[in-house]
Amino acid sequence: MEFIGALDQSLASAAVRFQTVVYEVATDHDVDASTRLRAATWYLSHREVDDYNEQVRITGKGSGPIEHELSGDAAFAALLKLQRLQSIKKE
Repeated sequence: MEFIGALDQSLASAAVRFQTVVYEVATDHDVDASTRLRAATWYLSHREVDDYNEQVRITGKGSGPIEHELSGDAAFAALLKLQRLQSIKKE
């Protein structure tokens, strides 16, 4: 447990340091406006997640779960396609 606590504390400390850098760039008027806008946007979307991130909820019929049936052949074909796409992406 001691290691987990130290790791959590270290990650939290790093997050605060990085957020401070972004905040300083976002409020520094010597930096161009587009950089300040990107910094401010990043800061808000990571620091104020609930208020500044687009949230999309996808549901099925009657707000229930999405139901989809896939045959074995179709599932296998989809897996092969995914494998091909991943191998292309690595190249």
